[in-house]
Amino acid sequence: MAWLRTCVVVAAVSAAVVVGCGRSDILDNTYYSGDGSPLPDGTSPDGGTCPTGEVLCSGVCVDITSNPSDCGACGNACAPSQVCSQSVCASSCGAGLTDCNHACVNISTDTQDCGSCGNACVSTQSCVVGTCACTQGEEPALCSGVCTDLASDPNNCGTCGDACGGTLVCSLGMCATMCAPGLTLCGSSCVNTNTDDSDCGGCGTVCGGGTSCVNGSCSCPSGQTLCSGTCVDESSNPSDCGGCGITCSMGQVCSAGVCTGSCGTGLTLCGSSCVNEQTDDGNCGGCGIKCSGGATCQSGACQCYGGDTRCNGVCTDIDSDPLNCGGCGTKCSTSQVCSGGSCQTSCGTGLTDCSNACVDVQTDPFDCGTCGTTCPSGANCTSGTCVCGGGLTDCSNQCVDTQTDSLDCGTCGNNCGGGKTCSGGVCSGTCPTGDTLCGMVCRDLQTDNGHCGSCMNACPLLAECVGGTCTCPTGYTVCGGVCVDTNQDPNNCGACHTHCSGTEVCSLGSCTTTCGSGLAQCGKACVDLQNDKLNCGFCAEVCLGALVCVSGACACPGSTTDCSGVCVDTSTDVNDCGSCGTVCGTMQTCVSGTCM
Repeated sequence: MAWLRTCVVVAAVSAAVVVGCGRSDILDNTYYSGDGSPLPDGTSPDGGTCPTGEVLCSGVCVDITSNPSDCGACGNACAPSQVCSQSVCASSCGAGLTDCNHACVNISTDTQDCGSCGNACVSTQSCVVGTCACTQGEEPALCSGVCTDLASDPNNCGTCGDACGGTLVCSLGMCATMCAPGLTLCGSSCVNTNTDDSDCGGCGTVCGGGTSCVNGSCSCPSGQTLCSGTCVDESSNPSDCGGCGITCSMGQVCSAGVCTGSCGTGLTLCGSSCVNEQTDDGNCGGCGIKCSGGATCQSGACQCYGGDTRCNGVCTDIDSDPLNCGGCGTKCSTSQVCSGGSCQTSCGTGLTDCSNACVDVQTDPFDCGTCGTTCPSGANCTSGTCVCGGGLTDCSNQCVDTQTDSLDCGTCGNNCGGGKTCSGGVCSGTCPTGDTLCGMVCRDLQTDNGHCGSCMNACPLLAECVGGTCTCPTGYTVCGGVCVDTNQDPNNCGACHTHCSGTEVCSLGSCTTTCGSGLAQCGKACVDLQNDKLNCGFCAEVCLGALVCVSGACACPGSTTDCSGVCVDTSTDVNDCGSCGTVCGTMQTCVSGTCM
């Protein structure tokens, strides 16, 4: 279905009791050996590891970036007057962090201190913009302290406590005699087996180990590999560094798929993993900041796909979602469909009914060609067929550049191996003139936003790589290496490092108590929702890359077209000639939108 973009969250919990580790709110995730003693530092049960961003200290998995008893390293305790801020004992927390019992945390995403210190979310919730929210399922909600899916739970169908009796089933949040078209009856729940992580491909098939259900099969996210039943990023995972089972020794970190002593340029050390905070869904913008509810990490911020809206912590398309039709919480009846953001008796011209959601199967990447057929990340749905954009190729449901990808060099599955790189679709030991080897891929450091000027030097949100230098858009200022609008940034109001205090907001470059006329308050920033790139249409909706905010909607400037989040000139672009995803042949050029 096109109307909900969901993701899987996997948690491993041992015991849940409070322990005295410098913070009263830290759960006991102690691992013990067969004789009952805690495992030594750096080890874990069954050869596994602590969650990403944590390390094992005295048998307990802790976040050394904020834990005052193990700040930066196991046993490195901060003084009573100090806090632990980004792995360093300091007198105060860094920008954007809050002091919670001497631990500096991001209260916008921290599940133990969500919105305020000590406000812990229940185990199945995520912290989304400072609010505890259930993010799994199609209509997630907290019922009696447990997260459930109101769209399919027969005991909480549409509303907490509303149980479907007798032979009735729960379909799209309503008790009915049968499931809506496109849904499968599993018990008394109507689910989409193409996308449901608990019933993937068939009832009872659960996706585990970090996989999610894509087209009825459990798959790892783009860029990850299944190692011993768990999805890992071989470029940063110290237990599978550069390949499954390749373990870095004590004191080493995994950087760009190589065990080494320190992280490469542009990478951040989270536990023993070197990650890119600009793109890592588990460490988006900082260690431990996890994207949830279908959002992905784009330029260091968790964002929904395209123009989707976040409803109850989950990304959805309110133009077609029958549970949020035209706006969050607006439900269509079981006999209605959601077409163009309104409840109707039938779909509009050119649209197909996919479980009461009206979509264009010729262009919808979540229902491409047929209902439930999902295109891989980075692909467009063109004439009902998934086509990878930008000259990329679909290899095992992932869009890759076979000209540079060492695992799919020239063709899908052609692994260079042996430390070789892929250049021009050929396995080689060197990069072509003008490119630089970054990890296992040759990059143009003059234009690559993820490797600007040097390998792994990712440009911050909104910046573009021009001539090897990250450049902010017009009207923005570089403050601490980040592009900010000093007219509205409460931490850089009017000038870099000018902080608005208490209940003050930043309005037109001045700290004040209320926003100016025509401006909306987003956090402590006063913004114009009609043209603000960071808050387009509503708070926290970011227009990425070259996209601009026009009348409250993200759009490409001038005559360019949005192709997978990149603005291109389809009249001349050989990878998107005439339309997104139309790739010209090797000896062809694109003239007036036609391959010649």
